[in-house]
Amino acid sequence: MKFEHYIFDLDGTIVSTKKIHQKSFNQALVSLNHKIIDDNDLPLYEALPSTEKIKVYNKLNNTNIDLEEFIPIKSKFCEESIENSNDIYSDDIFNILKNLKQQAKTISICSNSTEKTIKTIIKKMHIESYIDSFYHNKSCAPKPLPDMYRLAVSESKIDSIKSIIFEDSEVGMKSALTSFKDVTVVRVANPYNLKLFF
Repeated sequence: MKFEHYIFDLDGTIVSTKKIHQKSFNQALVSLNHKIIDDNDLPLYEALPSTEKIKVYNKLNNTNIDLEEFIPIKSKFCEESIENSNDIYSDDIFNILKNLKQQAKTISICSNSTEKTIKTIIKKMHIESYIDSFYHNKSCAPKPLPDMYRLAVSESKIDSIKSIIFEDSEVGMKSALTSFKDVTVVRVANPYNLKLFF
């Protein structure tokens, strides 16, 4: 099977920004006078969009943090950290996407991150010209629902059987696997592992 549409999750799949997101979330909590997330509780928040993380946090800590207030603060911390990071760009990922584009493949990104965060990461990775489209937590329902991947395939006008999805998390895998019966889904351990598939 020669795939025509390559769909990538963002964090954990083509870039490692998990620690940045965790740090930014905690910075936002502290700025609003709340305690940070305990390391033991981190698996409960794995790969969830910030809107869902806040719901989990409020339930676990009996708080009532306002989403409209929290999200812009967290996003600001996150974008600043990404802008100042020297670990975003990767030769391996750059070359993978460059080679796919040279083969006239369609490339999409599906991420629970905000639109601005995705744009910031894409720019830092120098892959703007290789990405045909990206989908985020405001363009459709976030993962683990399958809507994001369904929209990516639908708008590409490429059959799902000719599409391949790369994911790293349980939440993302659930989203991908329930999107289409005939789509190919590959789980990668991390961005360094992605090159093994190309």
